[in-house]
Amino acid sequence: MNENNFEYLKKLLDNLGFGKHLNLVLQQALEKDFNTFSLGMSSAYLSDEAKILGSQNRDIVKYQLNFNKSKSSDSVFLNDYRVSLYKPMEVTPRTHTFDLERDHRITAWQAYRLLSGFAIEKNVLPQRKEGVEVPQEARKIWMKLSLDVLDAYDQHPMRRFYPEYGYDLGAALDKYPFTNLASDSIREMALQDLSKGKLFKADMRLYDQIFPVYIAARPESRSLDVYDKGLNAIPDWQIFPDKVERQSKPASGQVVERDEGNLSAQQEQPWEQDPAEEAKQKLGR
Repeated sequence: MNENNFEYLKKLLDNLGFGKHLNLVLQQALEKDFNTFSLGMSSAYLSDEAKILGSQNRDIVKYQLNFNKSKSSDSVFLNDYRVSLYKPMEVTPRTHTFDLERDHRITAWQAYRLLSGFAIEKNVLPQRKEGVEVPQEARKIWMKLSLDVLDAYDQHPMRRFYPEYGYDLGAALDKYPFTNLASDSIREMALQDLSKGKLFKADMRLYDQIFPVYIAARPESRSLDVYDKGLNAIPDWQIFPDKVERQSKPASGQVVERDEGNLSAQQEQPWEQDPAEEAKQKLGR
């Protein structure tokens, strides 16, 4: 067994959030000198949604880590891992295979949040391209799975929103009538939680009353998803009734036409996939 390779793989698993749980079975597999092998583990999470609704039903997440031996040496590499999320009240699991290089080393926790339907922000280095000099400065991108779509590889398309797309989470927060985010500490907590794919509780002014709401980042529309205390989606027309009313009233003598160009302009997509817009009615889908 290549001891240096073993130490490298242990450190990699730890950095990916699997801890030391797989170290013993990993060592046994390396000693048997398999060309390919898979290791698995399971975790249980009490989701944000369950905590909010007072449920004790946990999400079960199963990880299958796929290893391959190099053809030119005795080193073994972890190329990808498949995640299956079993949510209460859902008949079939949500599954996706995360490629370590292509998906910027998504951690076990980040994979769970993505399969839960949320967007995450990740600090990444540009991927190398053969024959092309790529700058090595890290930058932040948003990532989100299209859970209602399967591509030709039986995978949920991963959308990546680069800085050029113009999603500014802080600016998105400022657009909404929140009443408890004036404090720098609370605002910073909101930014951190939302960037990790978590729900954040806020207070919002609606129809001259203050209501508790839960919010999540929505990079595809450069906005937020907003939910009431029962986690039912609150549409923008309820949050911004004055804006909707102004837009629906044409000036005197003005003919209103449907502007298809505006629709396409909203779909500028510097991400790698181009799926249809998701419905906002169901949390996490």
